[in-house]
Amino acid sequence: MHCFRRAMNCLLLIAPLSLASGVYGAPTPQQAGSEIKTVASGGLLNATENGGYFVGGVEVHPMTGSVFVLAHNVSVWGFSSAIRFLEIPLGEAAELSGNPFTMTEQQSRGNDLVFKDGLFYFAGRRGVINGIYGFTPGSATITTYASGAGIPRWATSGLTFSEDGTMARVTSNALLGHYMISQGSSNATQVVTEQALPTGLGGSASDHVITKDDRIIAVGESSRRLLDITMGAGNVTVFFDLTTIPGADFSGAPFGSRATIDPVSGDIFISYAVNSKQIFRIRADGSQGILFADGFTGTIRDIDFGPATDGSGRRNLFVSAIDAPSTGAVYEFTVPQEVGPTPATPCIPWHNGEPDFLHLIQSQDDLHGGSVRAADDFVFLEGESFYIHEVRLVMATSLLFGEDPDVFLELYDDCNGKPGNVIQIYEDFDFIPLGFAPDGELQLYEFRFPINEAWAGGMYARRWLSPVGRGAGEYYWISSNNGVVQGVQGQIKAPGECTGFDEWENGTESLCFPFCSDFNFVITGDCCKPVIDNSNYELAGMASQQFMTHGPRAADDFQIPPGKCERELCSVEVWMAMNCDPTLTKLEIYEQDCDMPTGDPIAVLEDPEVYPTGETILFQNRVLPVYHIVWRNPDVQLAPGRNYWISPYGFVSTGQSQHAVFLFANSEPCKLNINEGFFLHPSKGILDWTPTSLRAVGANPKDFAFRIWLRELDGTENSDNGSSEENGGKPPIVPHYNIDQMIYAIPDAR
Repeated sequence: MHCFRRAMNCLLLIAPLSLASGVYGAPTPQQAGSEIKTVASGGLLNATENGGYFVGGVEVHPMTGSVFVLAHNVSVWGFSSAIRFLEIPLGEAAELSGNPFTMTEQQSRGNDLVFKDGLFYFAGRRGVINGIYGFTPGSATITTYASGAGIPRWATSGLTFSEDGTMARVTSNALLGHYMISQGSSNATQVVTEQALPTGLGGSASDHVITKDDRIIAVGESSRRLLDITMGAGNVTVFFDLTTIPGADFSGAPFGSRATIDPVSGDIFISYAVNSKQIFRIRADGSQGILFADGFTGTIRDIDFGPATDGSGRRNLFVSAIDAPSTGAVYEFTVPQEVGPTPATPCIPWHNGEPDFLHLIQSQDDLHGGSVRAADDFVFLEGESFYIHEVRLVMATSLLFGEDPDVFLELYDDCNGKPGNVIQIYEDFDFIPLGFAPDGELQLYEFRFPINEAWAGGMYARRWLSPVGRGAGEYYWISSNNGVVQGVQGQIKAPGECTGFDEWENGTESLCFPFCSDFNFVITGDCCKPVIDNSNYELAGMASQQFMTHGPRAADDFQIPPGKCERELCSVEVWMAMNCDPTLTKLEIYEQDCDMPTGDPIAVLEDPEVYPTGETILFQNRVLPVYHIVWRNPDVQLAPGRNYWISPYGFVSTGQSQHAVFLFANSEPCKLNINEGFFLHPSKGILDWTPTSLRAVGANPKDFAFRIWLRELDGTENSDNGSSEENGGKPPIVPHYNIDQMIYAIPDAR
């Protein structure tokens, strides 16, 4: 069995966990870099030890870190007549929180438990009154958010609230759909029914999420699609096709799916259907889905993000599950994130054109005891430098449907307009099946090779790419439709009767199948440029925090180069240590007056991504974990030829035991960037911004640890490939394929 790993979003395709009957174990992460731990299992999570109550919805208290679980007095598929809440304090076993609530009905196939304003809410029924109800931890009372005759009898349901809490949304199956309910109302407004697309959901849907850009995405269980219902009835569109996820299992009945949003990346996590054994991860832009976890031995009850139980400040994925007919458990998964500046719009340093299917040139190892290659070139100009995300290209194979392809990518330097020496081989890849080629025989795949390296330009920086298949089947790289040859025409090296090429030669030199064309590929990456890099941090720094309305602060400056155009922030990265919640960290940007910050902040950045470094510092007798904190695409434009100051700060709930520290940069002598860092400390009487060299007698001036990436607002950094506005900046696409013109370049007769 072949295993393929992706470095970005790190997909690992392996077979589902197989367990013998009666033997139960933990599920298995399927994304490289993800780890799992059991928060709690057995005890009151078992129905046999809990008066017949079975595990249901899960939610983590954002302040205490306790995990709360809603349990029903019936097993999966039944309507409960009583529910109870279980609390799992950090490092402890599950315990009863409050008393069981009778006359409260829920369909037990799957239901959300949602924390808001100190209460845990759920959609259900009390007696004969349908509504949305809240539970106070440790209490025996239920608070009504909305209830009445105009609210339907919820079945399996998903629940979210508006940011101000005045509006709730419920998605429920059993011929219902998606509803909006105002706080205090006795009525629910049906927004989308289960009618066919695009009028409705196309069948059952049991949950939804609200994305970071405020789209409403429902889990279409009958259609096996994620559906964008933002625009309401008649305008429902497919956001993502779940059936394209490699290894996805849809054997469960189409009810009871659970969904949640990663608060950092915005990616959507899904467990499909009531008997789901898997969790999927779908990119925030809907461009790709992967199998995130597999091997649950019973059924997943609910999934949600919450503070990590190890106190790291990460947001981990929590899963409640029934591992056996009456055995309950709660699991916690770490969720790998992508680190690096990400432009608001994709940057394409090189686009070689879309596949045109006019020429299919074989490129693979182990072919009749030898190997053949196809290669094409690209070049970055002098002074250009890009952080490359990935190389994407389309190939055709003779593999049968369902067989996994195996390819690698070779990067060559240039030798007199031909591929020279191999610089690097990239083994990791992801693939997306695209269906049949126009001939109806070969299978098409888009391959994505994660690079995650800086590729610089130069006067003679031409490079060559060659994707190579291996193992069973035949692999063909498809020519592109630029209409012109960019740089040098595609090259082949294919010993055989028709070619006899032991070295690289032009395609026009082929005796049997001459061609003059490029091959299709796209290089994506960051066109942002670093304007300052103080990322070499020390394990020391100065306090920068807010307690209630005040606190000590630290700041440092950077410069926007002069020129005609404004610059926009791609990302701001800082390195801080803190024992408060790092996801609440904010960053203020100030203008400058005479080499120091001045006035009110011109921008405040919130909702950062947080990456623990695994290091700690000792600050005022407290151990503080160190974090790499990143704000991406903050929509801040800065004028050329100006200096600005940044001041990141953490929020502490007590000024005595919690601290947030902006770490120093490990600056060498004579290596300060512009001005030294500044600080202020009102409680010590330092009310004005003060240089770091005055923090103590004999102290050295210090910079703080941060890095800033910029992009220019006028002009584009993409190469000109005969693009057009009508085609989104890509080369023109051939509208029809002429199957009769398809030419197979194969060393031996087909």
